[in-house]
Amino acid sequence: SGSVADTYSVWAVMYANECYGPKVEKTYTIKPIPAAPQTASFDICYGESNVSVEATSTGKVNWYADAQKMTILSSGSLGYLSKESLPGEYTYYASQVIDGCESNTNPAVFRIKSLPSVPVITQQKNLCDYEEAPVLYASGEYIKWYDKDKTTVLVEGDDSYQTTDMTAGTKRYYASQTVEGCEGEAVMLSYVVYEKPANPTVSGANVCEGSDQIPSLS
Repeated sequence: SGSVADTYSVWAVMYANECYGPKVEKTYTIKPIPAAPQTASFDICYGESNVSVEATSTGKVNWYADAQKMTILSSGSLGYLSKESLPGEYTYYASQVIDGCESNTNPAVFRIKSLPSVPVITQQKNLCDYEEAPVLYASGEYIKWYDKDKTTVLVEGDDSYQTTDMTAGTKRYYASQTVEGCEGEAVMLSYVVYEKPANPTVSGANVCEGSDQIPSLS
């Protein structure tokens, strides 16, 4: 008998009354265990829709929660869609069944990446409208600067933003940071541009030379 994948023959004979009957041959096949399928892992950012981890196979794929194939999750699909929704790494295990024989498993990791915190901003002091437009600063990874409505990206990939609007009023800008392809919440940076006050109205006064009277101006 054999234990390696191959086709084997066995022979049987009848023995009775000290006589042997004709020899009969039978064959059996030990089928090979297939290799574990190739798998592909995937990442998403927290809040995005889940995507399936994938396996490549010419047979039927089984997905398990463990490498020992104790808990089956799905059968017959090349992909498995995780039900997890919180940041973390989740490992699933794929085997393939070919010609009735099931392989060992290969892991595939589904990762939900956390969103980064808001960047650290440098507060901007209030200004007068005749001063130079300020440069705003934020500290973080791959900073994006947005307008007051958080709808238009003014500049990205730069820790600073050169403003141009010096009309009187409250100015609001937003900055976010992106880490590992995931963009976090934007933080607001605001300051006030004050209008230059009008010139005062001054009326003079006349006195005579040598007078000790102090003129009154208003």
